Amino acid sequence: MGSGGVTNRSVEKSFERSLEPKGKPNSRIDRYKNGIKVQSRWYDEKGKAIRNRDYVHGGKFSFPHDHAWIWNGDNGDRIKEHLPPDYDNFN
Repeated sequence: MGSGGVTNRSVEKSFERSLEPKGKPNSRIDRYKNGIKVQSRWYDEKGKAIRNRDYVHGGKFSFPHDHAWIWNGDNGDRIKEHLPPDYDNFN
């Protein structure tokens, strides 16, 4: 199915310095810096971030890599652990 398990998920572009933890339900935002895609974020049916994919940033890391999100009510946190990209569910 792809794109976080949602067919026809909308994709928006952002040129902001960071992405919001809440966004449009069932959407994805791709963040660009200097014309290069640096991050994608997927949102669930409630508009809460569920997955990040980092394509490039400082430090010695393997790219791309994913980060999951955990939510406690209205408070969300990106898990620091780097996960292999889940292209089957988030593309």
